[in-house]
Amino acid sequence: MTVSSDDGGTVDLDAQRADGLSVPPALFDTLSAPARRHAMAALSKTPGPIGVSDLTGRVADRLERETGHRALEIEVRHVHLPALSDAGLVEWHQAEDVVDSTARGASLVAPDGQ
Repeated sequence: MTVSSDDGGTVDLDAQRADGLSVPPALFDTLSAPARRHAMAALSKTPGPIGVSDLTGRVADRLERETGHRALEIEVRHVHLPALSDAGLVEWHQAEDVVDSTARGASLVAPDGQ
């Protein structure tokens, strides 16, 4: 399967890397939302768990959203964190209202957090 990339090119999701590893298409789907990519970048810059409200603020900053913080927090809680958790990229501790990257999630983020 070939899909369009952000830079106008295409990416072959079925192609394997030179080392024989491939990226599951479901992972591309999970990370297709900018808010999820920004959440992962924010988590990569934070040692240990981060509060969901703080994470939402960092995502809002990266998305350059000045209004609608409450709406974004609802979206993060009900859409983005469940998707990231289901993909095994984050651990969301709802009782403590904190989220942390898993080893799998941390391995996907570039060293500069982009």
